[in-house]
Amino acid sequence: VLGVSLVAAPVHAQVTVDDLEMHLRLGTPRVPMTQVIPIRNEERRTQQVTVSLGDWMRDSTGVNLFLDYEATAATCGARLKVFPTTLQIAAGATEFVRVTYEPTPADTGCWAIVMVEAVQPPPARPDRQGSFVTFELRTGVKV
Repeated sequence: VLGVSLVAAPVHAQVTVDDLEMHLRLGTPRVPMTQVIPIRNEERRTQQVTVSLGDWMRDSTGVNLFLDYEATAATCGARLKVFPTTLQIAAGATEFVRVTYEPTPADTGCWAIVMVEAVQPPPARPDRQGSFVTFELRTGVKV
C-alpha cells in the first residue's frame, strides 16, 4: 500500500495576461504588423517565463484543441514571430512580448496561439514529507 499525503495550499496565478485574444487585421498593401502582450508577475519573487507558438482549432463540439505549431492547414507558420521567447520578470513587474505578423501578398489570414508559461520550479520544502502536486499554468493568447 502506497501512502500519499496531500497538503492543501492556496493556488494563485504565477503570471497573468489580460487579453486572451489578439486580432491582426490584414490591410492593403500587406505590411508587417506588430502588437505586444503584457505579462505581469503576480509572485513575490522573480519568475522565468517561456513563450512559444502553437496551433489551435475547435472540434465539432466547440472544444479548443491545442496542437504543435505548424500542425494544421490554417497555421501562420514562418509569417508569425514572437520575441523574446524567454524572459525574467521581477516581482510585481510587467514585461512585454512582441508578436509580429508578416503577411504574404496573397495572404488570407491564419490562426495561432501564443503560450505563456512560468517555469520557475516550486521551492524545496525539506521539512515536509510525502508527495506533492504542483500545478504549472500556461496561458494562451489566441492570434
